[in-house]
Amino acid sequence: MSRAEKYEVVLRKGKRKFLPKKVLRHQKIRLNDKYTFNASVWVADTPESNFKPTVNLTLQHNGDKIRFCFHDTVEMITSIEELRRFIGELCVTIHNRHTEAIKEFISFHRDDMLPPINDYTVYTVIQEKSENGDTKEMLCNKQTGELIDITKLKEDQVQ
Repeated sequence: MSRAEKYEVVLRKGKRKFLPKKVLRHQKIRLNDKYTFNASVWVADTPESNFKPTVNLTLQHNGDKIRFCFHDTVEMITSIEELRRFIGELCVTIHNRHTEAIKEFISFHRDDMLPPINDYTVYTVIQEKSENGDTKEMLCNKQTGELIDITKLKEDQVQ
């Protein structure tokens, strides 16, 4: 085939062919309060294929899929155990880095975390020293005289 040759191609919409499979188990797994993902374990049902059937694990969320193909169940279990062991070794490091990131986030967004202030409310910052020597930052509403403890507010938002 030379570069001078030209070809015309016609694209037609066709039906999507799905891999025939034997679904063994399908379950929704919770990630947290808001999110879930679908997990299914299945075996490809293609006796006419030249390839041996595999054990498959599919994870799906919002149209994104991850498919793991294993030769047998022993390989699937050992791979999942390796993943669990990998995350377990990094667990303490992940926790420490996460708490550092939260502290940096709070120090950067300190002003955004204060209570909402409307146009008619004027606050002043008051620093009080308690009997044991601790310094408290308080917001004082000039109209009502209400005091809001900023230090307590920050601690609540950290947790």
